[in-house]
Amino acid sequence: MIFKIKVQTLYFIFCLLLISIEGFSQIETEENELEIENGINTEDPTIQNPNEQPLQERSSSFNINKINETELFSLRLLTPIQINQFLLYRKTMGPFINLLELQAIPYWDTQTIRKTTPNLYIESDQKLIPTLKQEIKTGEHLILYRTGWTSSGIQKGSSTIFNSNNDKEKGYKQLMKYSFKNNHALRWAATIEKDAGEQNWADHISGYGMIKDKGILKTLIIGDYLLCIGQGLLQWQGYAFGKSNNIIGGYRQGETIRPHTGSDENRFHRGISMTLTKKNIELTLFAGREKIDANVIRDSTTFQPFIYISAFQTSGLHNSTSTIADKNAVTEKIIGGRASMQYRELNIGINHLYTGFDYPIKKRNIPYNYFSINTNHWQNSSVDFSFNTKKVFLFGEMAIDQQLNKAINIGLIKSLDAKLDVFILYRNINKAFRSIQSNAMTQNTEANNERGLYTCVNLQLNAKNKVDGYIDSYINSWPGYFCDGSRRGNNIAIQYTWKPNKKTECYLRFQQDNKTENGRFESDKTNRLLFTSLSKIRLNLSFMPSQSIIVRERVELSKYTKEYQQEEVGFLSYIEVIFKPLLKPFSFSIRTSIFETGGYHSRIYSYERDVLSYYSIPALYDKGMRNYVLAEYKLTKQLTIWFKWIFSKTAPDGLNYGNSSFGYMLKKEGRLQIIWKL
Repeated sequence: MIFKIKVQTLYFIFCLLLISIEGFSQIETEENELEIENGINTEDPTIQNPNEQPLQERSSSFNINKINETELFSLRLLTPIQINQFLLYRKTMGPFINLLELQAIPYWDTQTIRKTTPNLYIESDQKLIPTLKQEIKTGEHLILYRTGWTSSGIQKGSSTIFNSNNDKEKGYKQLMKYSFKNNHALRWAATIEKDAGEQNWADHISGYGMIKDKGILKTLIIGDYLLCIGQGLLQWQGYAFGKSNNIIGGYRQGETIRPHTGSDENRFHRGISMTLTKKNIELTLFAGREKIDANVIRDSTTFQPFIYISAFQTSGLHNSTSTIADKNAVTEKIIGGRASMQYRELNIGINHLYTGFDYPIKKRNIPYNYFSINTNHWQNSSVDFSFNTKKVFLFGEMAIDQQLNKAINIGLIKSLDAKLDVFILYRNINKAFRSIQSNAMTQNTEANNERGLYTCVNLQLNAKNKVDGYIDSYINSWPGYFCDGSRRGNNIAIQYTWKPNKKTECYLRFQQDNKTENGRFESDKTNRLLFTSLSKIRLNLSFMPSQSIIVRERVELSKYTKEYQQEEVGFLSYIEVIFKPLLKPFSFSIRTSIFETGGYHSRIYSYERDVLSYYSIPALYDKGMRNYVLAEYKLTKQLTIWFKWIFSKTAPDGLNYGNSSFGYMLKKEGRLQIIWKL
């Protein structure tokens, strides 16, 4: 489909931007939105579980006089030098008396303090230890119910035919969650979930109980938990970002064990885990046994029937004959631990993880599976470290698998000046190295077969102007998916942000991803490696014309090229209005988008606002429009309702937009969420 944009459309967008600039006035930017969206744009698979970000994490707060380095990093708001200065100030000046003292910490500017203070509170160390009854009484109970539905069809002329017989879209998606949280020591939760098309209303059930800070017991979780080790070479199941302009985006941080609060049905562990701490030594132990989805093959062609796992299923969908057969088909067992020690600015840890399955893993006999795991058990060990000083922050992880294949991931973050920060990450992972559920910052989906160097720079020119960006170059020496030879590639992104005042933000972003992948001409009998390039440029504007209204506008262009093939060009434009009246119990957002691309390769991702603790990042391609309305109403202090309605209209690739003989593809989506806090 040839990319065409009418001159009138561009003129309208240009005029709209000019009018908006005249009305400059903050923007309530949510930096995680941009980080998730840009990570997806790089086709970087390391953004794991965006829906994992739970309500509890959004509202977590820490005692400013007890928060440690790991917890400060988990806020994802502070650079290593800011964390170092915070800890040094507290050690030198003693416990904080008031949050206003944050202004006295070097490198802590007004913006940093404003973002951080909602996560901090002051509590006297002399406070009496509350009883279990008091902790339950002062805790917060939360009940969440979410449902969603989808219908699609074809519009021809004035008539619309909706496909109501599609089993995969038939029915409602349901989520019910109950959780209890006490900031001091206790937390528990239970989740019941089903996807659209699934017959069982309780297709997935999850839950956990957690106790924190009881003597030497730092954390105890019984039930479902996540395992996040080192820099992700062994295993990282929690919330994680990939390549982005965030100077600490590539550094994996946080506690080793965390409660499983999301709705992922396979990437978690069920059992018991605990962290014990004494002075500067910390010991984490964990064990688990859970059923997971997998495709199990029973080969009866041999004398003795051979049963093996051909693939693991991670979608969590059980709405067809094959996916129902794969549900809970395999038992996964894990056991392991981590021992770490803090000595001044140095933190070093030793990790070991054993994983076992009912049956051996046997993947298809093709080149990129040559080094795949082919047994029913696997072990990995690693050493990780972090070293935070006034001058530099160093971190890394060195790992081996049970066949002694090696992997290394080492990085540094350096503040060259109060306005200039640099992040450098080097990784060298053997082509034969394998781990289960790894999630390091790599180009590959799994941590293997890669050498690369990633550099990110943040330059704050002044209070109004900022430039940041990154460049990543990598080599995959062994053949991979969609590449029958050695693949080389690089990702480049640069962004200029202008904030003339507290109510306005405008940024211009350019991004380019280059790599080699398979291609074939008509005369070829085998694949050859061809160079591909995906370029995107985006102009984004957000401003507040009044205290109650936020306006967001965006224009984005994309271009995909592949040697000896016709290029694909894409276009996206949207305008969004967010209305949040002061002292009113309601708010709503309205967005309208138009897009046109030459195909799927030139698709454009667009982050959408959604109900609390849920993310929506659709890939827009072909030609059409997508609109949504999001409303929130706070009935009482305890009861809040969200509703989102989405309507999209698309002409598939190769069809003329609005051609009466083909028609439009229509899709309607609805999402309702209720949260009751007790």
